[in-house]
Amino acid sequence: AGNYTFHLVAGSLAVTPATLTVTADPQTRVYGAANPGLTASYAGFVNGQTLGTSDVTGSPELSTLAVAGSPVGSYPISVTAGSLAAGNYTFHLVAGSLAVTPAGLTVTADPQTRAYGQTNPVLTVSYAGFVNGEAAEVLGGVPAVSTVADTNSPVGSYPIVISLGTITNGNYG
Repeated sequence: AGNYTFHLVAGSLAVTPATLTVTADPQTRVYGAANPGLTASYAGFVNGQTLGTSDVTGSPELSTLAVAGSPVGSYPISVTAGSLAAGNYTFHLVAGSLAVTPAGLTVTADPQTRAYGQTNPVLTVSYAGFVNGEAAEVLGGVPAVSTVADTNSPVGSYPIVISLGTITNGNYG
Protein backbone atom coordinates (compact mmCIF):
# COMPACT_ATOMS: atom_id res chain seq x y z
CA ALA A 1 0.00 0.00 0.00
CA GLY A 2 2.75 2.40 -0.98
CA ASN A 3 0.28 4.82 -2.49
CA TYR A 4 -1.79 5.09 0.70
CA THR A 5 -1.32 5.96 4.30
CA PHE A 6 -3.63 4.46 6.79
CA HIS A 7 -5.58 6.43 9.32
CA LEU A 8 -7.36 4.10 11.72
CA VAL A 9 -10.49 5.32 13.50
CA ALA A 10 -12.06 3.31 16.30
CA GLY A 11 -15.80 2.68 16.13
CA SER A 12 -18.34 1.64 18.73
CA LEU A 13 -20.67 -1.28 19.08
CA ALA A 14 -23.87 -0.65 21.00
CA VAL A 15 -25.28 -3.69 22.79
CA THR A 16 -28.98 -3.13 23.40
CA PRO A 17 -31.25 -5.10 25.70
CA ALA A 18 -32.85 -8.26 24.36
CA THR A 19 -36.65 -8.47 24.41
CA LEU A 20 -38.15 -10.81 27.00
CA THR A 21 -41.81 -11.66 26.39
CA VAL A 22 -43.90 -12.06 29.54
CA THR A 23 -47.22 -13.78 28.81
CA ALA A 24 -50.10 -14.29 31.25
CA ASP A 25 -50.78 -18.04 31.25
CA PRO A 26 -54.28 -19.15 30.19
CA GLN A 27 -56.44 -20.29 33.09
CA THR A 28 -59.73 -22.15 33.50
CA ARG A 29 -62.15 -22.40 36.37
CA VAL A 30 -65.72 -23.50 37.01
CA TYR A 31 -68.54 -20.99 37.52
CA GLY A 32 -68.85 -20.16 41.21
CA ALA A 33 -65.28 -21.20 42.10
CA ALA A 34 -62.52 -18.83 43.17
CA ASN A 35 -60.08 -17.68 40.53
CA PRO A 36 -56.96 -19.82 40.25
CA GLY A 37 -53.54 -18.36 40.96
CA LEU A 38 -52.52 -16.24 38.00
CA THR A 39 -49.11 -17.07 36.56
CA ALA A 40 -46.91 -15.93 33.67
CA SER A 41 -44.46 -17.55 31.27
CA TYR A 42 -41.26 -16.03 29.91
CA ALA A 43 -39.76 -16.37 26.43
CA GLY A 44 -36.70 -14.76 24.91
CA PHE A 45 -33.88 -15.42 27.35
CA VAL A 46 -30.48 -15.49 25.63
CA ASN A 47 -27.13 -17.14 26.35
CA GLY A 48 -28.79 -20.09 28.07
CA GLN A 49 -30.22 -17.90 30.80
CA THR A 50 -33.44 -18.64 32.65
CA LEU A 51 -35.48 -16.70 35.16
CA GLY A 52 -33.23 -17.81 38.01
CA THR A 53 -29.91 -17.31 36.18
CA SER A 54 -30.42 -13.89 34.59
CA ASP A 55 -30.46 -10.36 35.90
CA VAL A 56 -34.28 -10.30 35.79
CA THR A 57 -35.72 -9.50 39.22
CA GLY A 58 -39.21 -8.93 40.55
CA SER A 59 -42.45 -10.23 39.11
CA PRO A 60 -45.20 -9.06 36.81
CA GLU A 61 -48.57 -7.97 38.14
CA LEU A 62 -51.42 -10.13 36.86
CA SER A 63 -55.12 -9.41 37.32
CA THR A 64 -58.58 -10.17 35.98
CA LEU A 65 -61.98 -8.62 36.55
CA ALA A 66 -63.61 -12.08 36.84
CA VAL A 67 -65.01 -12.98 40.27
CA ALA A 68 -66.74 -16.13 41.57
CA GLY A 69 -70.11 -14.81 40.39
CA SER A 70 -68.92 -13.92 36.88
CA PRO A 71 -70.98 -15.83 34.31
CA VAL A 72 -69.60 -18.45 31.96
CA GLY A 73 -67.35 -16.84 29.37
CA SER A 74 -63.83 -15.61 28.68
CA TYR A 75 -62.19 -12.86 30.72
CA PRO A 76 -58.90 -11.10 29.97
CA ILE A 77 -55.94 -11.51 32.30
CA SER A 78 -53.98 -8.27 32.17
CA VAL A 79 -50.25 -8.17 32.77
CA THR A 80 -48.19 -5.15 33.77
CA ALA A 81 -44.49 -4.96 34.55
CA GLY A 82 -45.20 -4.86 38.28
CA SER A 83 -41.79 -5.03 39.96
CA LEU A 84 -39.96 -6.58 36.97
CA ALA A 85 -36.52 -5.10 36.35
CA ALA A 86 -33.53 -6.12 34.23
CA GLY A 87 -30.41 -4.54 32.81
CA ASN A 88 -30.08 -6.84 29.81
CA TYR A 89 -33.75 -7.20 28.84
CA THR A 90 -36.75 -5.09 27.97
CA PHE A 91 -40.20 -6.53 28.54
CA HIS A 92 -42.95 -7.23 26.02
CA LEU A 93 -46.15 -7.93 27.99
CA VAL A 94 -48.89 -10.17 26.56
CA ALA A 95 -52.34 -10.54 28.14
CA GLY A 96 -53.90 -13.95 28.68
CA SER A 97 -57.44 -15.19 29.30
CA LEU A 98 -59.46 -16.90 32.00
CA ALA A 99 -62.18 -19.28 30.80
CA VAL A 100 -65.12 -19.68 33.17
CA THR A 101 -66.85 -23.00 32.42
CA PRO A 102 -70.32 -24.20 33.52
CA ALA A 103 -70.75 -25.69 36.99
CA GLY A 104 -72.18 -29.19 37.13
CA LEU A 105 -75.81 -29.38 38.23
CA THR A 106 -77.44 -32.68 39.10
CA VAL A 107 -81.18 -32.96 38.53
CA THR A 108 -82.72 -36.04 40.18
CA ALA A 109 -86.26 -37.34 39.83
CA ASP A 110 -87.76 -37.60 43.32
CA PRO A 111 -89.04 -41.06 44.31
CA GLN A 112 -92.84 -41.33 44.37
CA THR A 113 -95.43 -43.77 45.71
CA ARG A 114 -99.10 -44.30 44.91
CA ALA A 115 -101.72 -46.96 45.43
CA TYR A 116 -102.85 -49.33 42.68
CA GLY A 117 -105.67 -47.81 40.61
CA GLN A 118 -104.87 -44.24 41.61
CA THR A 119 -103.50 -41.52 39.36
CA ASN A 120 -99.81 -40.76 39.45
CA PRO A 121 -98.68 -38.02 41.83
CA VAL A 122 -97.08 -34.90 40.45
CA LEU A 123 -93.56 -35.92 39.44
CA THR A 124 -90.97 -33.61 41.01
CA VAL A 125 -87.21 -33.18 40.92
CA SER A 126 -84.43 -32.17 43.29
CA TYR A 127 -81.32 -30.19 42.40
CA ALA A 128 -77.76 -30.48 43.69
CA GLY A 129 -74.78 -28.35 42.70
CA PHE A 130 -76.00 -24.76 42.75
CA VAL A 131 -73.27 -22.25 43.62
CA ASN A 132 -73.15 -18.63 44.80
CA GLY A 133 -76.25 -19.16 46.96
CA GLU A 134 -78.37 -19.77 43.87
CA ALA A 135 -81.42 -22.04 43.66
CA ALA A 136 -83.78 -23.41 41.01
CA GLU A 137 -85.17 -19.91 40.43
CA VAL A 138 -82.10 -19.05 38.30
CA LEU A 139 -83.05 -21.73 35.79
CA GLY A 140 -85.18 -21.06 32.77
CA GLY A 141 -87.74 -23.73 31.92
CA VAL A 142 -88.21 -27.07 33.61
CA PRO A 143 -86.88 -30.58 33.12
CA ALA A 144 -89.17 -33.17 31.53
CA VAL A 145 -90.18 -35.91 33.98
CA SER A 146 -92.34 -38.92 33.04
CA THR A 147 -93.15 -42.53 33.82
CA VAL A 148 -94.86 -45.29 31.86
CA ALA A 149 -96.96 -46.20 34.94
CA ASP A 150 -100.64 -45.32 34.70
CA THR A 151 -103.79 -46.10 36.74
CA ASN A 152 -103.96 -49.59 35.19
CA SER A 153 -100.33 -50.49 35.90
CA PRO A 154 -99.97 -53.53 38.19
CA VAL A 155 -98.16 -53.31 41.51
CA GLY A 156 -94.41 -52.91 40.94
CA SER A 157 -91.65 -50.42 40.49
CA TYR A 158 -91.57 -48.13 37.45
CA PRO A 159 -88.72 -45.88 36.39
CA ILE A 160 -89.20 -42.13 36.45
CA VAL A 161 -87.40 -40.80 33.39
CA ILE A 162 -85.90 -37.34 33.35
CA SER A 163 -84.54 -35.25 30.46
CA LEU A 164 -83.50 -31.65 30.01
CA GLY A 165 -86.94 -30.57 28.77
CA THR A 166 -86.85 -26.79 28.49
CA ILE A 167 -84.37 -26.20 31.33
CA THR A 168 -81.72 -23.58 30.53
CA ASN A 169 -78.98 -21.60 32.22
CA GLY A 170 -75.58 -20.99 30.68
CA ASN A 171 -73.80 -21.12 34.03
CA TYR A 172 -74.73 -24.75 34.70
CA GLY A 173 -74.16 -27.79 32.57
